Amino acid sequence: MFKNNMYKRLVYYLESCESGSMFETLDKNMNIYAVSAASPDESSWGTYCPPQDKINGKSVGSCLGDLFSVNWL
Repeated sequence: MFKNNMYKRLVYYLESCESGSMFETLDKNMNIYAVSAASPDESSWGTYCPPQDKINGKSVGSCLGDLFSVNWL
């Protein structure tokens, strides 16, 4: 996208464990603002995990968010 001039500025949000590792080598000249839920070697601290993971009364068997995104969004 940068090479093809597809944006002027880009905001990127990633929520996962170790998500900060995805942005370690970004070139500052690319005009990308990156926000991640965790550092490169940190858990993202899941929340709304079983038994609080119900959608329409059915458990999905997974965490529905993490502490960072739930508080940020």
